[in-house]
Amino acid sequence: MVQRSEEKGFNFPYVRDETQDIAKRYGGICTPHVFAFDEKRMLQYKGRIDDNRNFSLVKSNDLRNALDAMLSGKTPEVQETRPFGCSIKWKH
Repeated sequence: MVQRSEEKGFNFPYVRDETQDIAKRYGGICTPHVFAFDEKRMLQYKGRIDDNRNFSLVKSNDLRNALDAMLSGKTPEVQETRPFGCSIKWKH
């Protein structure tokens, strides 16, 4: 992912939760499971990116909607959705 973030020119830092403490604290259950914070670092949205694994069948861009609301100074209408993806492989 570090290499991919560099190749794609991500304009945000890529960080790795080596100890998995952060995922546990926020209740992460799968990847991707997104957490969007406002400028005061208050959690405003958590859940899925959109409502379907198949891009052509997406009907709701949940993360985009939340980010758009936050950028307009509003609270997202939907603040939590059920994420889906690969389960997190917890270290023992």
